[in-house]
Amino acid sequence: MTGERGGSTAAEVEQAIRAAEELMNREGLAGGAEVAEPVGPEATRAAVERLGRLFVELPGQMRYGLRRQRDNGGDLSIDPLQGLSEIVQYVAALKR
Repeated sequence: MTGERGGSTAAEVEQAIRAAEELMNREGLAGGAEVAEPVGPEATRAAVERLGRLFVELPGQMRYGLRRQRDNGGDLSIDPLQGLSEIVQYVAALKR
C-alpha cells in the first residue's frame, strides 16, 4: 500500500473502478454504504472518471432526465455542492 506517500496502487485503482461500476448498476442506494471507498488520489480520480463515462453511456432519455433534475435542483439551492451534501447525509443515515 502506498498510503504514506499519498498514492494509489494499481490494485486500488482497479478496485475503485469496479466499485464505481457496482454502485452505478444498483437499483437504489440501500446498499450504497457497502461500496468500498477509493484509496488515494489516483483511485478516486479513476472512480470519478469511470462514473462520468457510465453517465455518458446512458440512453439519451436517461441523460436528459438527469440533466433536467440537476437543472431543476438549482431552483432549490444555489449551493453547487448541495447534491453532494444530500448524498453524504443519506449515506450517513443508512449507517445508523
